[in-house]
Amino acid sequence: VVSHGFVLDGQGRKMSKSLGNTVDPLVVMKQQGADLLRLWVATVDYQSDVRISNEMMNQIAEGYRKIRNTFRFMLGNLNGFNPEKDYVTYEQRGKLDQVMLMKYQQAQNEVLEAYENYQFDRVYRTIVPFMTNELSAFYLDYTKDILYIEKEKSMERLAVQSTLHDILLGILKLLTPVLPHTTSEAYNHLPYDHLEDVYLEDMPERSETLDQELLKAFDIFEEVRVVVLKKLEDAREQKIIGKSLQAKVNLSVTQKQMDAIKELHMKIHQVLIVSKVDLSVGKELMVTVEPAEGITCERCWNIVDHVHENGECDRCHDILGENI
Repeated sequence: VVSHGFVLDGQGRKMSKSLGNTVDPLVVMKQQGADLLRLWVATVDYQSDVRISNEMMNQIAEGYRKIRNTFRFMLGNLNGFNPEKDYVTYEQRGKLDQVMLMKYQQAQNEVLEAYENYQFDRVYRTIVPFMTNELSAFYLDYTKDILYIEKEKSMERLAVQSTLHDILLGILKLLTPVLPHTTSEAYNHLPYDHLEDVYLEDMPERSETLDQELLKAFDIFEEVRVVVLKKLEDAREQKIIGKSLQAKVNLSVTQKQMDAIKELHMKIHQVLIVSKVDLSVGKELMVTVEPAEGITCERCWNIVDHVHENGECDRCHDILGENI
């Protein structure tokens, strides 16, 4: 038997009409939907008295919007993706695609354990930071350059779409007990064949096959990326650059950091969302930012040494030529 405490107002007082501090769940549902109320329930430690107020519901609404907007972005970029024909297996994907799937699997394992122990607040505290930090602020951000620019059926683009498909389907299953209306709506927008509704899906199973060496390499690179992002932000504030694609980053890393970067097999300028990176090995991490010199490609917005007649760089010229 799982029981909860009393529901109090934001200051911890009993609710009463005379104090005017009542929060009517029917009004909340009418204004913001039942899923928002369910999300609030899932965020509180129900073993104690719980507090609710309009201000708290507004905070929950922010978390809900992040979840919903992430779903929308992922679904938009899965348009035209057929899992039966286009799916790229884990082994064939890029290293960062593999890392992102493993990051999701780590979050998934924690969520499954939280459900088993009726720790619903832990479900929220695990999923939302993953979606906000690892997924939106990192993976979905830099892969726009692949999703928007590469050929529709290129291996690189299909690998990213396969990763998005795996993660989106997994998150929809994990969040269905909390946000059934939202996950059902998103599930029914998944491309191609799926079950009648997400409620008929099984929960994901725990994943134990994590490549710890690859995750360790990513953690080392992540330390570098955090410093680069700070330097880019400083350069923006000092009006050295506007958007990050206007930047050239001079990056000196330790041998350990260089080994990690090589292990991840990435296009580092693409992942850092800058036009150029001058990468070298030194005794310590050093980062400087300067404006990238060259011409802006009219299609991918990278600054390159030269463009073709239509204003596109060599990369975009080849992609467009192959699509004609």
